[in-house]
Order: sequence, then structure tokens, then C-alpha cells
Amino acid sequence: MIDVDVTHLVVNGCSWTYGEGLENPNKEAWPALLANHFGLPIVNLAVQGCGNQSITRRTFEYVYENLPTGSKPFFVISWSQDARKEETIDWVKNYEYEKNNNSFKHNISKLFT
Repeated sequence: MIDVDVTHLVVNGCSWTYGEGLENPNKEAWPALLANHFGLPIVNLAVQGCGNQSITRRTFEYVYENLPTGSKPFFVISWSQDARKEETIDWVKNYEYEKNNNSFKHNISKLFT
């Protein structure tokens, strides 16, 4: 066994890492299970539907803007499919948040108005 000094776990990825479709992603998704196994606090930066550009950008933003001083995180990055690209549009207008299942539902009618 390797003795490593780690203060918290940081994960990033797409919907799979976020825990899309699970009743309680904060307890049931693989990042939460991993953090629980090692007894570490977790920071989950994952966003549903994102691509690798977004994953990379958000990871760097965390490191350079939000990483607590003196902390020693362990990073696990789950890359998305290569075809997904980051867009700089206001995509929220085309989706409706469904609070009951903790996910976004595409609203086709808003795309054509």
C-alpha cells in the first residue's frame, strides 16, 4: 500500500461522472462511491453533456482560481467522447430543468422560435 497525503478528491467529466439518471448522484455516482471508499471529501466538477474542452477548462479554473491554499487534491478526470465540443451560446434557453429527476430536458420548440 502506498501512503499518500491527499486532502480531497476532485473529479471532472460529463453526465456519467455527474451521476445523471441516479436518484441521488451525491451518494450513488461513482465519484461519491470512490470518495466514500477512501474517506475523502469530494469536489465534483462534472456537467451533463459537456465535452473534453469544457472538462479541461473547468479543471484548470478549479486549480488556478478555486483550489484552497495548502490543499493536496487527487484528480480523476473522466474524458467524454471526442465529438462533443464546447459552445459559447446561451444553451440554457433551449433546455428545461426537471427538478424531479435532476436533469435537463431538451425543449425542441425553443430551438425553432
